Amino acid sequence: MSDALVYLSALMVGVLGLSRLVLVRHDGVIPAVRHGTTFALTQAAAMVVAAPESIALIGRRGPFPNAPVLIGDLLRLTAAGSLLLLADHVPAAGRTRSGWPRAVAALVRPPLGRLVLPVAVLLFLCARTGELHGAETATGDAHRLLLAGYDLTVMLYTCCCLAVLAAALRRCARELDDGLLRRGVTLLRVSVLVGTAWAAWGTDDVVDVLRGGIQQGGEDPVSAVLGLACVSVAVLGATVSLWSPVTRAVSGWLADYRRYRALGPLWQTLHRQLPQIALRTPSRWRAWLPPLYAHFALYRRIIEIHDAQLVLRTAADGATAGPAPAPGSGPGSADLRLEAETLLRGPALPAAPATRAAVPAPAPARSSGRTPGGAR
Repeated sequence: MSDALVYLSALMVGVLGLSRLVLVRHDGVIPAVRHGTTFALTQAAAMVVAAPESIALIGRRGPFPNAPVLIGDLLRLTAAGSLLLLADHVPAAGRTRSGWPRAVAALVRPPLGRLVLPVAVLLFLCARTGELHGAETATGDAHRLLLAGYDLTVMLYTCCCLAVLAAALRRCARELDDGLLRRGVTLLRVSVLVGTAWAAWGTDDVVDVLRGGIQQGGEDPVSAVLGLACVSVAVLGATVSLWSPVTRAVSGWLADYRRYRALGPLWQTLHRQLPQIALRTPSRWRAWLPPLYAHFALYRRIIEIHDAQLVLRTAADGATAGPAPAPGSGPGSADLRLEAETLLRGPALPAAPATRAAVPAPAPARSSGRTPGGAR
């Protein structure tokens, strides 16, 4: 289960990074996008390598025991460094820092920040870890302390980089007006906070190593859930610009489909008496499926109801009922939703009798704008 969550999170981060890769290849791309893309790709690679199944697969061919663990952590540290560079290019991030953000930034920036990778590699190799049923083992008190120091170095550096980015996003959100951009920045900050909890969960590895000298390789279930939550919120924040058109399209489709279904009983009653009003009769199995273009389906249903009303009105006046108007005639540019509400407020038609008797005509609907060939 944890493997599936890790791979799903890696896929989401990778797709987000690849979608930005096209922008990075063009000249003039802003540095924030470049650093964000670097973080997404390296973090996706780190999550794939750190999955338990990947560790079991790569570990058999590694140059030394637990090589996938070291490779995954180095990729994670590289991703954290990209977040540190991203924080420098967030709007309003260049202002003078005070308090803990300035102190934390001083710990992870050069020259101290450049020592993290070599120190982590040195600690891991000196710990001389072994492997036992997919877990890392360290024998002896000195090796345990070295492995615990390695885990603590990776965890603290990642948390510090995330804290610097969270502070920069907080300052940026304060200066933005309320809107989609501010909501996106706020979601990204929430994602960073969840990511900090995700990184801080590595303290359980430190405790396990100090207690028994054994550390479970890869992501545990809690870490996998925190990673998926962090990635999901980050994707929502990074794609906030797509929300408005998507929500408008979905809400418009739902509104048209609701009116299309509401007109169903009236249309079925008229269609049983006048089958020729149907511009197109769908097959039996397609009749149960919602229309892909609800706006066009609603337009066609209103046209067919108007055609039936014309025939019934002519019959009620004592004239001979002629053929139904040509298919495709309908209310020119009338608002479909207003037209549908007008039809729904009209008197309901009774159920069709056994004989083909004339059905009482509903309240006259607007038809002054009907022109041949008005439907498209």
